[in-house]
Amino acid sequence: IERAKKYGFFMVGASDIHGSIARDYLLAYPIRNMTMIFAKDKSLPTLREAMDNNLTIAYAWGHMTGEKSLLTDLFKASTQCRVERTDANGTRTVALTNTTSLDYALRIEGATPFNFKSFTTIYISVPAGEKLVVAVDNMWCGAEEHPVVELEF
Repeated sequence: IERAKKYGFFMVGASDIHGSIARDYLLAYPIRNMTMIFAKDKSLPTLREAMDNNLTIAYAWGHMTGEKSLLTDLFKASTQCRVERTDANGTRTVALTNTTSLDYALRIEGATPFNFKSFTTIYISVPAGEKLVVAVDNMWCGAEEHPVVELEF
């Protein structure tokens, strides 16, 4: 990660697998390594432009690596956040829905880290006057850095 950042390389999720994809990937983890390229279309010039501008995220074994802003945008775009109810003290019960096939490892300050599985909804209590801020621990924007995302609701 640090070498790619230092030299301006785009992130690539690849493998040099010579065995069975089903055995090595599907049994251990349902999604194989891939490179997500965020381009306007599938033309070669547009794909090249996206790679030159580091608009890629590497995905491998449930982890994603890329530019912080791109990871943050992907997480925000793949989740829906809404207030389900507010109690008399102003504490809000917030429904957070993962709308993708990607799992996320989330950490909220002061709480136990948890897995946010694909296509699920979880409920989080947010005290009055506080924001919902999560660290996405299976996204890497540096060797030891994860994006921290403030969710809007």
